[in-house]
Amino acid sequence: MDDMLEDKRRSKGEATRMALLEAALVLFGERGFEGTSTRDIAGLAGCNQGLISFHFGGKEGLYDAARTVIFENLGSIVRPMTRRLEEALAAETDAAALCGMLQTEITAILTAFIRKKHHQYWFLLMRRSLHEGDEKTRELHSALFLPL
Repeated sequence: MDDMLEDKRRSKGEATRMALLEAALVLFGERGFEGTSTRDIAGLAGCNQGLISFHFGGKEGLYDAARTVIFENLGSIVRPMTRRLEEALAAETDAAALCGMLQTEITAILTAFIRKKHHQYWFLLMRRSLHEGDEKTRELHSALFLPL
């Protein structure tokens, strides 16, 4: 019986953590780090403000988690694309075929992101962070996109 209660607490805690993260992605994307309050994030998530500290250690930890989610998700799409392009280069694929392949890969990525509304917030968050000179975002961005 204790295991069942623990599983329910864990799943509720994980749901709360995800709600906070989703709200943070939206608000950080729309308003940036400085323009977003923990009160607003908690309100959008329907959670107690103190749970941000509990789950993420504070606003900075939540912001870091939001960036990490974005780059992990983008990485799962961009890294295979990079690998396919590197393989084509190693196989000495002709320039016209390589350009066609690159166009197909980029179109597939853009189409995938356009279809999901929450991705607009991801791009806004990245753009804001890069524009504001956020070093962690720049490192993540470079690690993911520089190989392309």
